[in-house]
Amino acid sequence: MGQGDQIRNGIHSDLPGHSFNPSGILHPIRPCLPPLPSSPAQPLSPTGAWALQCYSLERVFTGPFDLSGLSIPTVTCGSRQKTCLEAVTSMSTGYGKSVTLVKKGCSDVKDVMDVVPGRKSLPPDYTRVRQCQEDLCNHQIDSQDSIPNLSPVPDPAELSGTKCWACISTKAEDCELQNSSNIDCYKNQSVCFQGQGSLNIGNFSTSIYLRTCLEPTCTVTGTTTLWSNSFLKGSCCGENFCNNGSYRQVNHVTDAPSSHAPDLVGLPLFLTISFLLGPLREALVSL
Repeated sequence: MGQGDQIRNGIHSDLPGHSFNPSGILHPIRPCLPPLPSSPAQPLSPTGAWALQCYSLERVFTGPFDLSGLSIPTVTCGSRQKTCLEAVTSMSTGYGKSVTLVKKGCSDVKDVMDVVPGRKSLPPDYTRVRQCQEDLCNHQIDSQDSIPNLSPVPDPAELSGTKCWACISTKAEDCELQNSSNIDCYKNQSVCFQGQGSLNIGNFSTSIYLRTCLEPTCTVTGTTTLWSNSFLKGSCCGENFCNNGSYRQVNHVTDAPSSHAPDLVGLPLFLTISFLLGPLREALVSL
């Protein structure tokens, strides 16, 4: 067989990158390319419109919180939910122990931007509410560093001379005396407090049991409560370690402190700023 016969039968070609089919027609060899990657499908709402995606979380932390090691799920928002929202509220003894709630999700309320209260409270507490409008943008509240230190040591660190039991927990048994610490109260805090209540972000809440030092007025004030609607009730007493009532023996904390307790405190921790209260509550409840 001659070279021409070989070419006509498509056996080979001297032209690089070309071959002959059996009819003797010269064709270029086309490289086999992988298919182009397809772009991920954009999530859609039930109506078929583009849908926002947000991180979704509800968690209670006793002590410092850190979300970095958690696998936080995501959620596709409904057609009316145009923003991602994240919120944190924390209450402390003021002496190193705290309980913190963190909530993330979708919201259908607009124009509730970064909200941070700015005045001191007793017992120390804090709330931050943040809203954004991009996919998975509710990631800034992620650790204890996202909130201020609620247990700063006074400078100078002067003491009042009063000693009290200190604890804060979401369970009554975890705040019994065997699980509490004894503390020396700072200056201007000369009475002991024992109380209970709740810490809330929208429809997410937990019970709170608290022992700590307080100012002699025994006035419970709060900064978080305009947004978190938290509540705390209890009583004060003026002797060392007098906040020693057992949560197991009483149904209401108002009966728990010793007979030396002069005044009952049953104040909801809220501020009456009505023009902010409505929209912010709606934002949190819709999470």
